[in-house]
Amino acid sequence: MLVARCSCMNAKTAKQEQFFELLRSFTTAMLTTRSLDGELRARPMAIARVAEDASVWFATDVTSMKVDEIAKAPRVNVSFQSRDTFLSLSGFASVHDDRKMIGEYWQSTWNIWFPDGPEDPRLALLRVQGQYGEYWDMSGLKSVAYLWQAGRSLLTGEPPQNVGDHDKVKLS
Repeated sequence: MLVARCSCMNAKTAKQEQFFELLRSFTTAMLTTRSLDGELRARPMAIARVAEDASVWFATDVTSMKVDEIAKAPRVNVSFQSRDTFLSLSGFASVHDDRKMIGEYWQSTWNIWFPDGPEDPRLALLRVQGQYGEYWDMSGLKSVAYLWQAGRSLLTGEPPQNVGDHDKVKLS
């Protein structure tokens, strides 16, 4: 039986491959939602899983305000940052109470928030289905090039040009 898949799951473009490679290197992120009164709110989240369909999964407490915010306004942004790599993922969030999936994704560090383990009734999974991504990769030799250009910039007064890899990616 053939199953139709989004283009991001079949032959990924070089930009998509680069985005996914960078995305998989992160263990935490900042999830931004729209509060019930319309303000933007961001909070740190531990990543449970990055899936091949451009979705990022997190553990969440079903009684948390973010669950109410997502129910009202599911469009979210997830940002990722390390010393030399930055990503932005825009998409739609949804909450899932699939106990089998929760068991598969369970991480012992979640015991801090969910002492009853994967069966904790407050525990659910939050999925962000990515639609668009953007990345800035200054790792490896690119960081050396940046330092050189930054020093040059201080001497000349001209901002650095074309430093690192930066691109926007359509994911779904």
